[in-house]
Amino acid sequence: MLYNSCGERQFNVQKFFVSADKRFVLLVHDIRKTTYYSFKAKYKIYNITNEHIISLTTLGGNQDLDFAEFGRNGNQIVYIYQNNIYYKNSVSDNAIAVIKSGQPGIVYNGVPDWLYGERIWKTNRALWWNPFGTRLCFATFDDSLVDTVSYIKYGSYESTSNIMPEIMSIKYPKPGTTNPSVTLWVVDLTTPSTPRRLEQKDMKGEHYLTSVSWIDSQSLTTVWMRRQHNCSLISICSEKSDWICKKNFEDCIGEKRMAWSELFDPPVITSDKKHYLIRLPSNGDNTNKLRQISGISIGSEIQKFITKEDNDVTQVLAFSGVNDTVFYEATLAISPPQKHIFRKSKIFTAEAGDAICLTCNQIDRNCTYQTAIFSPNAHHFMLICLGMVLKLGSEEKLQNLLQFRAFPQFRTFQVPIRDYLANVKLILPPGLRENEEIKFPLVVQIKIGASNSSTKTNLIHY
Repeated sequence: MLYNSCGERQFNVQKFFVSADKRFVLLVHDIRKTTYYSFKAKYKIYNITNEHIISLTTLGGNQDLDFAEFGRNGNQIVYIYQNNIYYKNSVSDNAIAVIKSGQPGIVYNGVPDWLYGERIWKTNRALWWNPFGTRLCFATFDDSLVDTVSYIKYGSYESTSNIMPEIMSIKYPKPGTTNPSVTLWVVDLTTPSTPRRLEQKDMKGEHYLTSVSWIDSQSLTTVWMRRQHNCSLISICSEKSDWICKKNFEDCIGEKRMAWSELFDPPVITSDKKHYLIRLPSNGDNTNKLRQISGISIGSEIQKFITKEDNDVTQVLAFSGVNDTVFYEATLAISPPQKHIFRKSKIFTAEAGDAICLTCNQIDRNCTYQTAIFSPNAHHFMLICLGMVLKLGSEEKLQNLLQFRAFPQFRTFQVPIRDYLANVKLILPPGLRENEEIKFPLVVQIKIGASNSSTKTNLIHY
């Protein structure tokens, strides 16, 4: 047992994380949401050996922190207070200020501002450890030139003191106005040093930073997307180049190609550090640009499609050096609303065979929509079923509850739109008899962004 439930109740622990050496547990409690993905909270560190608990603070008090997490080595830890980054080489060491340029609501270090946290990354972190925990890359966002938007916030109706609403303000860029400026930094954690700024030499115009991935302990990839969504750029930044980032791959669309160039996924690095894998639209016609896995050489910039299937790859999950095998999620060509786990081996050789679906024939599970979480070496994975059939097993109380609930009916089919077959899902009222000539009102939902699906067979669909 890492941490007993008595302590959990004492501090109202809502999240916890274990250090790399399995000696400490980081307890997150009193979470206070600031946006959908970001929050402030109090953090405590639990010593598994002697069961002592200490607060993680900056000034010796009990402040709310913006973010905290253990690193890749031992029990090193980083935390962020008022948008400034602090680092401890171990739990017992004194904190070192990595950067102190933060200004709440204006300059953010290691945590995203509203635009990046809520619309681009959808997370509360903007820092990345290298594989050995010896370096830390982090992003800085400067919103000083971004327009401010005010809105009304209504408090809880349960509060007797909630008489008048509050006027809240956020930095909210609109089309044609100034976006937040983004800079990337790398700091060496083995010796006290000043963070080095990563210089992007090959970018012109305004860009969004969409992902960062370490290749090894001394180099990383950055992915940028032009504000017009018509060009994406992958750069390699390394200590050898004095942290001057050089373009390795660029995906731009022409004026005749009716599509967007959007690379949001972090590249998956191969075991030999010679290639990385990303999803790109296939070389089909303009009406059927299905996303497939592409392998790109880090040294020679050569790009080659690894998969050439009639389905849409939704995520590259992992890479194993054993037989150069890639694992990924994808839809089915015969049933696009479904999502399954696939494997393809020897992907960089002429001996590469067809992709194998690992979950398509598991009839006993009756699961048509799933994902997976892989171990670091990709030797094992945890399969997570998200639909279609809910198996209640021995949950008698839940069975009794559901038998008095009316569930909608679902119909999925394809509708021809010009030269394209669109997948459509109808959600029909319970008890509807389709042979009756009765007109019902219809609400049409269409996803506003590219690469989204409204016809998925996952459980949480209404």
